Amino acid sequence: MKPILGNTIGFFPFILGILFRKHRVKTILLSIVYLVYLVGIDQKFTAFLFGLIAFMVSHVIVNKLYKNDNFLVFKKRYLIILASLLFGLVWFKYNNKNPYKHLGFSPVESIAYRAFGLQGHLFWGTAERYIIGDAENSWNISELPYGMHTLMFDFTPDHRKQYLEEAWQRGVSWTNGYPAILNRAFPLPIALVFHFVIFGFVPLFYALLFKALNGGNYLVSVIFFQITLWLFNIYSMSYFFRLGKILAILVILSLISFIFQKLKYDSN
Repeated sequence: MKPILGNTIGFFPFILGILFRKHRVKTILLSIVYLVYLVGIDQKFTAFLFGLIAFMVSHVIVNKLYKNDNFLVFKKRYLIILASLLFGLVWFKYNNKNPYKHLGFSPVESIAYRAFGLQGHLFWGTAERYIIGDAENSWNISELPYGMHTLMFDFTPDHRKQYLEEAWQRGVSWTNGYPAILNRAFPLPIALVFHFVIFGFVPLFYALLFKALNGGNYLVSVIFFQITLWLFNIYSMSYFFRLGKILAILVILSLISFIFQKLKYDSN
């Protein structure tokens, strides 16, 4: 189940956002259970942020709050409260177990390092080497399916490259291989054009997600939201070999939709 659900079960807060209006108490209790679960599996930053975003996306669209002109103004105070709680939870995790204490960082400095330093490590590394520096671009589009592996090999010191294969088999990786891999593959102008072409799948699925939620097709919307989570993983890690899974799901959904439409037409 892990390849489907993932460690953080990212679609769960999305479902909670759908249920919140009609089942407020139960949703709050389930949200607390979910937060405890994330803390228990040692999540420190991204899962909390993505959970909040997932909840707000479904809650806002299902209740059509985006049509209220005063919604953003009215909700600012709540967003500030939620952001403060989120930061407090992350700080609590880093205060109890600071993974960068050996670097002399305080909990707040570690959070900033995790959010801005490590997240941008590969991008700024490739920018320095291939855009600012004089390293030659690879011009190799075949690097994209396993872009993270390519970049890890590129930036790992020679004396440690022998351990990479074992690390990959254990699922060890860095973060944000895309669009860093484009900096390595192409000069900046071509990389930007290439990015706008292959990133076009993302807004398409968000549009389908919005349409499903707005139309009350909640099961379909959960499926599309899970696809957006997979897309985030595919792009952030530059693991484009996983696009086959999404294409297979689209084919299946299209067939199911065609069958239901045909049955509905025949019954009339």
